[in-house]
Amino acid sequence: MTSYGELFKIDPVFARKKLIEIYNITQSIRRTAHISQTDRKTVRKVLRLYKEKGEEGLKPKSKRPKKMPNKTPEEIEKMIIEIRKKTKWGVKRTKRALYENKKIKPKSLNKVKKLWRFSKN
Repeated sequence: MTSYGELFKIDPVFARKKLIEIYNITQSIRRTAHISQTDRKTVRKVLRLYKEKGEEGLKPKSKRPKKMPNKTPEEIEKMIIEIRKKTKWGVKRTKRALYENKKIKPKSLNKVKKLWRFSKN
């Protein structure tokens, strides 16, 4: 039998269902982990997810952060793009204009360069 890790790389939901099937046959977390070539912690996690949420719990969760506290506000992003389109200034001049007008904090100045490149079109 292929290991849980190999199956998980191909199809996470299928791998988790297989783990549950093996557990239902053996009724032992230790044996299930041994047969699946994984650790007991993983078996417990999959069983817990399945008991709590059913089939929906077997689907992989996004690891993307829900909040981005350091993200440049949209209004500043729009200002950068507008300045770029209207004036055709370079990065340094755009940074200086935003900083002098107190529209942007010094820490955010490096983000201007990334947005400036993005708005070239």
